[in-house]
Amino acid sequence: MTANFSGKVVMVTGAGGNIGQAVARRFAAASATVVLVGRSKNELSAIADEVKGVVGVADVTDPASLDALVKQVEGSHGKIDILAHTVGGYNAGTPVHESGIDVWEKMMTLNARSVYVSCGRVAKHMVEHEVKGRIIAILAKNAY
Repeated sequence: MTANFSGKVVMVTGAGGNIGQAVARRFAAASATVVLVGRSKNELSAIADEVKGVVGVADVTDPASLDALVKQVEGSHGKIDILAHTVGGYNAGTPVHESGIDVWEKMMTLNARSVYVSCGRVAKHMVEHEVKGRIIAILAKNAY
């Protein structure tokens, strides 16, 4: 990444995971203000210290939780210029004919609902505040 993101606010969901951490590091190295999103402060503390990022705790599958975080970021930083959504995964191991519907529901929540909620809530913020931003969704190969 050779661009300069100084003055830009970048929200990274799944910032406690490997891909989220790598994305956060790159944006921080490019001088962005990075908002690290995860389910708990604990999972984000190491990367937050490393990139001097702002911790945002939210459940990215819950619209009310994401709305509250977007409002918090608006209050602290005024806007969100970029969303990098890195939440996702795959529940491997048990063949589908041996799995229960709970596996399906977990996979759909993790890989589809999280994208819909996160991207939709941040897009709403961008439209309402006339932010000419970007939304990036990184998904696991097995998730599509």
